[in-house]
Amino acid sequence: MPQSHQSASTLSRQSFLRLGACTAGAAVAAPAALAAVPGDALGPTAPQGREATDGLLHGTSSFPGNDGRAHTVTWDEHSFVVDDQRLLIYSGEIHPWRVPAPAQWRDLLQIVKAAGFTAVSFYFFWGLHQSAPGGDFDFSGIRDLDLLLTMAAEEGLYVIARPGPYVNAEISMGGLPAYLTNRAAPLRSTDPENFADSCAWLSAVNEIIARHQVTDGGGSVLMYQVENELFAENPESSAFLRGLADHVRSTGITVPMFHNDYNLGGRFIDVEKHHTDFYAYDHYPLGFNAGGSRARIGESEQTYREISPDTPQFITESQGGAFTPWGASFDSHQAYEFTDPAFTRQWGVRNLAGGVTAFNYYMVFGGTNWGYTGSPSSGFTSYDYGAAITEDRELTEKLAVQKELGYLQQALPQIASMAPVAPQALREVDGGQIQAYQRASTGDEGSATDDGRPRLLAFRLADSNDETDTRFATALVLGDPEEAGGQAPTADDRDPAITYAGDWSQVEDSTASGSTLTRTETAGATASWTFTGTAVDVITATGTDHGRARVLVDGQEHGTFTSHVDTEQNKPSQVVSYQVQGLSAGEHTIVVEALGEPAEGAEGTVIALDGFDVPTGGEDGSVEIPEGVVGWARVPQDESTFLQLHGRDALTVVADTVIGGHGLLYSTSALFGPALPRRKGHLQYLIGHDGDPGEIVLRYAAEPEVTAPESVSTTWDEGTGQLRINLVHSDEPVQVEIAGRPLTSAGNDGTSRLVLRAISRTAATTTWFLGGRPVNQSTVTPGGTDAHVVVEGAELARTVAFSRADAELVLGSTDRAEVRLDVPDGVRRVIVNGKSRPVSDGIATHRLAAPAEPAVPDLAFRVAEGAPEAAADFDDSAWTVADSTEGSNSFQGPGRGGIVLDSNHYGFFEGSIWYRAVFTAGKSRELVLRGNGGTGQPAQGQEPAFLQAWADGSYLGAAPAVGKDQTFTLPEAVAVPGAETVLSVLVHNLGQNLDWSDNGLSKQNRGLFDAVLPATGEITWRVQGAAEIDARRTLFNTGGLHGERHGWHLPDHDDSAWEEASSLVADAPGVRWYRTSFELSTPDGVDVAWRLALRSPRFEDGRRDACQAVLYVNGWNTGIYIGDIGPQSEFTIPSGFLDHNGPNTLAVWVAAKEAGAGPEGIELVPVFARTGSIGAAPLV
Repeated sequence: MPQSHQSASTLSRQSFLRLGACTAGAAVAAPAALAAVPGDALGPTAPQGREATDGLLHGTSSFPGNDGRAHTVTWDEHSFVVDDQRLLIYSGEIHPWRVPAPAQWRDLLQIVKAAGFTAVSFYFFWGLHQSAPGGDFDFSGIRDLDLLLTMAAEEGLYVIARPGPYVNAEISMGGLPAYLTNRAAPLRSTDPENFADSCAWLSAVNEIIARHQVTDGGGSVLMYQVENELFAENPESSAFLRGLADHVRSTGITVPMFHNDYNLGGRFIDVEKHHTDFYAYDHYPLGFNAGGSRARIGESEQTYREISPDTPQFITESQGGAFTPWGASFDSHQAYEFTDPAFTRQWGVRNLAGGVTAFNYYMVFGGTNWGYTGSPSSGFTSYDYGAAITEDRELTEKLAVQKELGYLQQALPQIASMAPVAPQALREVDGGQIQAYQRASTGDEGSATDDGRPRLLAFRLADSNDETDTRFATALVLGDPEEAGGQAPTADDRDPAITYAGDWSQVEDSTASGSTLTRTETAGATASWTFTGTAVDVITATGTDHGRARVLVDGQEHGTFTSHVDTEQNKPSQVVSYQVQGLSAGEHTIVVEALGEPAEGAEGTVIALDGFDVPTGGEDGSVEIPEGVVGWARVPQDESTFLQLHGRDALTVVADTVIGGHGLLYSTSALFGPALPRRKGHLQYLIGHDGDPGEIVLRYAAEPEVTAPESVSTTWDEGTGQLRINLVHSDEPVQVEIAGRPLTSAGNDGTSRLVLRAISRTAATTTWFLGGRPVNQSTVTPGGTDAHVVVEGAELARTVAFSRADAELVLGSTDRAEVRLDVPDGVRRVIVNGKSRPVSDGIATHRLAAPAEPAVPDLAFRVAEGAPEAAADFDDSAWTVADSTEGSNSFQGPGRGGIVLDSNHYGFFEGSIWYRAVFTAGKSRELVLRGNGGTGQPAQGQEPAFLQAWADGSYLGAAPAVGKDQTFTLPEAVAVPGAETVLSVLVHNLGQNLDWSDNGLSKQNRGLFDAVLPATGEITWRVQGAAEIDARRTLFNTGGLHGERHGWHLPDHDDSAWEEASSLVADAPGVRWYRTSFELSTPDGVDVAWRLALRSPRFEDGRRDACQAVLYVNGWNTGIYIGDIGPQSEFTIPSGFLDHNGPNTLAVWVAAKEAGAGPEGIELVPVFARTGSIGAAPLV
């Protein structure tokens, strides 16, 4: 709905009532002293951006997050504002624990900054920092959040802090500490004990966050999320959220605070009630099943404005990929293809054109679920997520698209103040149905025309999965536009002008226009509407139960449609389900008739009408350009060219703005980066699809002087003062130089120079804008605080530092490359990765050398048996006796045997768990075991956990540990009535469940739940899990196997007595350990990413390798392979787990369900070697 302009809402500093006494105190372990950590792990300590070691430059960009001054953070309905400057929050999610090497934090932050992002979002993992109730909080090593936040500020990035307490994130217990599995009361609640523990965590982490707030001058933390995606708004959850918010404020948090709704549903919208500051929501338009079909991208602006009319539209989790569960038929590569560059461009443009001025890609980098940090219900070791930066830290085409979007926002910062206006009229459409957008600035920024405002036009196909190549033109009328208030249809479903026949009913739906839909499931039911125009859109809701309908215009059948989607989760709301174009001018009648037929492969027959819409210009087929208003009936004006959508694509057209003091009437080429002051003028980059035309029109007082290659045509119109430039985008840059007297709304300031440099999207992949603190203020990019270097031809450009007449840059490359550098005036020399190059007329060139290929060591293993606990005579006297008859909560039992066997109950939270039962055998030979090592996978996954059992040392077999009874038969030699029998059971736990729906599932049983044994008399149970917690590697690193408890996974274990192994294939079921050592030698300044690849023909042929293997690199649990579940068989080694210039140890245990299981071998595989990088990360 249209909203009147509101003054910015200053963050309230009022004191809130506190809920309960958050007095559960705990000591906070201070971050490691900076001097005690290796310099290359730290980031900057030396002046002028110089790293203390290795000569690494850190970022030198200046912004409110690192200037040492306190700033105000406010907002209105359009955007957030820092002091008086509107801010476009363009953020990417990174999880520090999934990058267990502080040096790599800086690596990723530099990449994100260079790609045009303004912010990063961090979840914080409570359970990684605290292992016991009331215990210390550890913020050292890979948990040093103070260092992380310092780095973010140094690299010029705002921070969205998201400490929970619950964060979900597909991690164990959703981030809650494992000890909470033993609580009976709801965990995300006002239960005094649990709430006090939550407050203790927030007190500890906020002590760090509070030191880094932009509002206090301490750093770049811009906003703070309290809790995460609370499932339902009710009195208890409202009290919980309000209590947490009150406590957060009491700990010194002064930045704005919000809670994220799990979709656009208006939950917890009442910020006064919940003591938050504004509403925000998550949006994953495609869903998460990368093995299925993509959902369609819908619209949200109108719905958002009905929910929250006075705050900026902030998508806290905007789909940047998709998680992959255990056993999925797809892997992270397919998750990448599912959320591919085409989707990334469509989704990003849709957000910018749909009023989203703050959004955070979840994820921009996924990382690794090392050890048991992941939740088995939603993920395995790799958390690559199909993100723009891979788990191995490779840059993908998706990052290039995200960079295009980031640089567009730098070129047109007025997007932050824009409001929706009616789209321009489309012309000559040949192809698919087009979704058009238009926004206009509400501020007083300069424009190219005397009475206009800067605009953004955007286009995509209405069906975001339509692959049709489509060409079209658009009208463009400038002047002072009237606000349209979102994508409201011309006729809402309740409009009396719509005639319904048959069985229709009106239903409430908060995501629909006017919050209603008119719905039918009956064949023959019709909705008809008479309109005047040459085009009309049918707007519907979507759903899994939606069927097919046909469209008739003036009694003639026009076509059919369905608004069916495969899943209700994150389904689009408003969509243009059908579009009619090319009608004759005049009155027409459209009829939508339900066919009573389901969509292909579906069952429902629902049609849910939201309304009809006549697009602007479709009323009578013509466009009126008022007298005195600048406009064109057709853009591009060159009638031999068109705007082009290449299937799943999106375009932007910027109009009526000023670039470098020159009035830009419009550009069908996308703006790429800000206009940079250069050589007594300005430089503006433009991009477009390879081979597509671009048309740029500028305004001058007199005919300007134009220098351009022969491939460029120029047209001067003396009457309008318009210079039109037509060019074609290619990988080879096309440069046009203009010298003239530009006209803008500010008048004519005399002659100036503008250089347009047009490149293709492909060339834009290796083109970067690097900003840093200037030496001379005249070189500062307008509207900013930095001077910029443009780098062409580099795979990665990281940082720039200006000093006197020098510009020192760090560029990264995995191959030889020729680079071109365009530098600010006054720079006479560039230093690239330590090598000096001269500057001539503002340009320098440099050849980046290819890194040396890393030497790849062979891996030769030794082997030892690893399950002595299976033997009947094994001494288990030191084990914990399992004799509780009442569980800590209802999830723990007891089962039919009357004894609680749950491993969490006995304090063994992670990894494999051993049980031994001693009993006197009866007459039966059958026994029943029920265990749970991790369930709750989505439909596209499989349950991976299993258990193994032995009786008196004889192997009984393996069976799923999925919360169901599994029956075993004792061998006759063992099942001797009256004989003492020893049962040994090994349950392979894979982490704790999530608690997303807030129903206690994170307390789900682990290990055994129940056992029915063929016993007479008493049964004595004992249980054994992980040894004491390794403080450095945390409780998530190991389980309770013999080798883990005795340090066989650690580098200094002596394996000299072990036998040599020719493969890792088991000759009998059970557990075996394998160890090998290898040396790495990495050249200075080269970053090598490594993987471990398990080679198993049985896995590759239908996932038939019946085993689990756990990989330890230098003592760190690096990966879990389950060969009959998958999908993962190659494992990224987090860089900090390796000594890149020294000896390393790999230890592997293999639990074979049967003989012949296990990988034939394991290979160390280099993924890339990149120069100009952070160099070798230190061993953590």
